[in-house]
Amino acid sequence: MSDRSIEVRRAELAALIEGRSDEEITRGVEERGVEGVLDDVFQGMAEAFLPDKTAGQSAIVQYDVTLAGAPHTYQLKIAGG
Repeated sequence: MSDRSIEVRRAELAALIEGRSDEEITRGVEERGVEGVLDDVFQGMAEAFLPDKTAGQSAIVQYDVTLAGAPHTYQLKIAGG
């Protein structure tokens, strides 16, 4: 888990993508390090998750992201909300 606050990570991500083309975003992610950027994105998603909204639900949400020719898989596991 990152020591940086969720607000800081959101601001950094927004600065990375705002007003940029897909190619520019991909290049920026690669320059910053694919693993680190994706870890921040998915950590932020986990921190923003509202378990009370999924009461009684169980699921696995999987994201398969391919960047720089390599697959990166992330999962959010929901168990009973």
